[in-house]
Amino acid sequence: MKILVVVNSSWNITNFRLELLDALKCSGADITVLSPPGPEEAHILESGFKFIPLYMDPKGLNPLKDIWTFILILYNILFIKPHVVLSFTIKPNIYSGLACRLTRSTFIPNVAGLGVAFGRGPLTKFSATFLYRLALKRAHLVFFQNSEDRSFLVNQGLVSIERTDVLPGSGVNVEKFASTASDDAAAGGGAPLRFAMICRLIADKGVREYVEAAKRVKNLFPGTEFILAGFVEPLHRRAILQKELKEWDLVGAVSYVGSVSDVRPLLARADCIVLPSYYKEGTPRILLEAGAMGRALITTDLPGCRDTVEDGVSGYLCEPRSIDSLVEAIMLYCSLSELERREMSKQSRQRISENFSVSIVIRKYLLAIENALSRDLNNTG
Repeated sequence: MKILVVVNSSWNITNFRLELLDALKCSGADITVLSPPGPEEAHILESGFKFIPLYMDPKGLNPLKDIWTFILILYNILFIKPHVVLSFTIKPNIYSGLACRLTRSTFIPNVAGLGVAFGRGPLTKFSATFLYRLALKRAHLVFFQNSEDRSFLVNQGLVSIERTDVLPGSGVNVEKFASTASDDAAAGGGAPLRFAMICRLIADKGVREYVEAAKRVKNLFPGTEFILAGFVEPLHRRAILQKELKEWDLVGAVSYVGSVSDVRPLLARADCIVLPSYYKEGTPRILLEAGAMGRALITTDLPGCRDTVEDGVSGYLCEPRSIDSLVEAIMLYCSLSELERREMSKQSRQRISENFSVSIVIRKYLLAIENALSRDLNNTG
């Protein structure tokens, strides 16, 4: 069984999809990854997968570049002749879907959030809607990472609900991200509360709201600490740039620790993870990883984010773009007793383990591929 995986970055594979691809490989699949090249390419090859570089501008709007991306995807489908094409993120979903329609290939896309395309101006939104309608027309099954995104595309008439399913985000390995006490708590407690935000450094993730909330909370609780981690995307139109990060560090609002390849040590240092995102998320992986490690979560009451938290039980929900609401949520956590914080950590771990394990994602993909291949076999027979 040959499977072609189309994605917008090799980083996406190594951070979000490796366990799924490993499971597919163990089931007998020969897997080829079609992705823009990156430093993670070597890791993909070492993991036993084939890799083909793909020219793609994931965030660009140049139609000539996108046409070339589509041609490359079409060529590789014709050349490889995969039994199934899996795709992730908006451009791979659209152009793989169009190519699969032309080649009548079995197509299973994953809508990991609607992204900025549906939040920009009416022309961009119209274009994304039109292209998605064409791309999803013959998809065997469309996976979504939250029910609100599924409802939106179904209500827009882009896909019938019978050909959709909802995944628990990209899932998390609950053994790899095992529950631990925070480093300070494990050492005996008494240390200040430590909050952390780990994300792509773009404005829509709520980075500036986090920094402003940190300033206010520290005025009331001077001992609290706020950490910010993530990689800078200088070419992104909504990027948080190094100049801003240095200013925040100098005034003592947050401590910027750069990008981290393994988030577990940073999660182990923190008591609570904050993600006040108003980006059109699927289900943020960092919330799953943090919850699996028994960290309380503070995030926005928006699709994808809200699913990870039972408000007041495993963390707190705040209003998007509202510094006041975010401050209130952080203050609620600060007001908890040590016993109450421990219970919240326990509830966070339980919620993520029961509802967002990567084993659920793997099981749904294996079933979808099995059903697709059985259908194709029946049709040819």
